[in-house]
Amino acid sequence: MNLIILLLVLCVFILIGYIWSLHSTLQKIYRDIQRKKIQDSNTQLMNPSQHRSLDCLIEEYNNLFRQRKGIRLQFQRERKILEQTLHNVSHDIRTPLTVSSGIVKQLLKKEPDQESLLKVQEALQNISVRLEELLEFQDLLEQNVKSEWEQVDLSHLLTEQLFTFYDLLTREQFEVDIEIEEGIVFSSDPDLLNRILQNVIGNVLKHGEKRLEVKLKREAERIELRVVNQSKQTIKNIEKLTQRFYTEDMSVSEKSSGLGLYITQELVEMTGGYLFLEYVKGCFIVVIQWPNL
Repeated sequence: MNLIILLLVLCVFILIGYIWSLHSTLQKIYRDIQRKKIQDSNTQLMNPSQHRSLDCLIEEYNNLFRQRKGIRLQFQRERKILEQTLHNVSHDIRTPLTVSSGIVKQLLKKEPDQESLLKVQEALQNISVRLEELLEFQDLLEQNVKSEWEQVDLSHLLTEQLFTFYDLLTREQFEVDIEIEEGIVFSSDPDLLNRILQNVIGNVLKHGEKRLEVKLKREAERIELRVVNQSKQTIKNIEKLTQRFYTEDMSVSEKSSGLGLYITQELVEMTGGYLFLEYVKGCFIVVIQWPNL
């Protein structure tokens, strides 16, 4: 009886030792996997123990890592092809577009009320806007947009941009309510800020109507720009508007490339800010906040 008990105890200790050894091996393999994910090395995972039962598991992990690397390389190649295609198409369009716009302007000088020419001019202007968005998107893809920070008077920049758009807002019969706190100065890139403001106000002219509110204020922890406009159409998926090439109801409105708000969000983040979108009771709301440092 004592011998049986002794053998059972011995078996228990052997089993505990085996389980502990297997656990330690699995922990070692787990650390190797995490290290390989971080370093993205070509080193193969190896079985650090005599547990041959783990060989199939390790080989499967090695296969998954090889597939993952292959997919990533393929994605990088396709992205380069896309970037080159965008570059070529954009520049191929720009020259004939400029020539066509010049010809239409000359013809309109002779016949300013020619309806067909006015429609052609409007179409060319829409194409030009989309082309500029495409070129800006390409610059972001290729990381050609660089920021140079300095002390910037955001109150002054916003006032200037609103003056620039004054005639267009008046022509579209917007009722404008403006509240701009003076002297809001902080460190940022003035060119990027101007592009952000142009995109936001331009978006109002494309998709808004009747009412526009612009408010800029400084609070204890942040600087906030709030732009509210009545939307021409119902917005169904507000959370998707900053995704690349996403548009809503293109059959209703053909003025969007689906890049404007994506570009705006990218530029806002480059200036250290945050972009928030809301849709409340038929009003489209853009809120941009920068830390008040």
